[in-house]
Amino acid sequence: MRKYSTVFIGGFLIPYILLAVFIFLIDPYYVFHAPFFHMTPIRTNDAHYVARGLIRNLDYDILLCGTSMCENMHTDYIDAAFGGTSIKVIQHGSYSNDLAASLEQAAETDKAKMVIMGLDSSMWKKPSEGYRIDGIPQYLLESPNVINTVPYLFNISSLKPCLKLMKANRDGNIESMNGWWRIGDEAYGENSVAADWRTVTAEGYSLPEIDEVLAWENYNNLVDGIEACRKKHIIIKFFIPPYSVADFSLYDYSHDLEVDKEIWRKLLGFDNVEIYAIQFDTELIQHFEWYRNTGHYNGLVCDIIIDDLANGEFLLTVDNIDKQTDIFKEFLDSYDWDGLETILEE
Repeated sequence: MRKYSTVFIGGFLIPYILLAVFIFLIDPYYVFHAPFFHMTPIRTNDAHYVARGLIRNLDYDILLCGTSMCENMHTDYIDAAFGGTSIKVIQHGSYSNDLAASLEQAAETDKAKMVIMGLDSSMWKKPSEGYRIDGIPQYLLESPNVINTVPYLFNISSLKPCLKLMKANRDGNIESMNGWWRIGDEAYGENSVAADWRTVTAEGYSLPEIDEVLAWENYNNLVDGIEACRKKHIIIKFFIPPYSVADFSLYDYSHDLEVDKEIWRKLLGFDNVEIYAIQFDTELIQHFEWYRNTGHYNGLVCDIIIDDLANGEFLLTVDNIDKQTDIFKEFLDSYDWDGLETILEE
């Protein structure tokens, strides 16, 4: 009887052990290591699933990290501008906890000398609890251990991304990280901005203004990651993404700018934080041909952002933050909104 029990238990366990070994070796979410067997990481639609693994296991000294506002950034342009080796980690629609987790991972890994991160004003309006991907496993948010990786290693659904990684490498279908998550130029132009604007403004709809309590809760989440990086002497270059001017017709920008300003002021209290208000480039944000909707911009704008960061343009300080915010608000207050509506309604 014992013999049959041993055979039965062995027959049951061996497939799971083999499955776990296979998933560990291929590791499609880079939880344990960068790809073995001369394979290369690939772009995936599961961006949130690979974020911390890329930060933990690739080689770099500059980390580009953020929402879709960073999706058209070019790693080779960043490398040339700052004289380093960058990786691109995008987390579409990130909550504050998503970005904080990535900053904490960067600090724990201690490879980055600098983090470039988009600081979307819309993030302050998002939930302060949880993560963008509901139910995202703990092994994707923190360092792996024997407990939190059980659902990864002993899960047959982990085979699909394994096979995808292997197939892409076998076929030589490897896209350079320089172009990961890039949106093609055909998506951009005034017609695209107008179509998005008309959709949002249909039936008098407008975007909600910032809830101050929620905004500060999100700030507190982000602080955990900033403080972790500060202890490792990692500089964080936040940039305020340049939404097109059309975006400011959709909500009470006066209220939001005041809340934004006070949060930025608080962030400037950290000696490892720099904030670049690219949003205040009033010439750039009127080039609708560079946008695919009222907020998202193309690779040319991304290169301009990197140039601004490298050259210290639109850098906010405790001494200039009030003046610079007031100047931008005055621009918006005097803007020809009727003329804008005429253009976008055609």
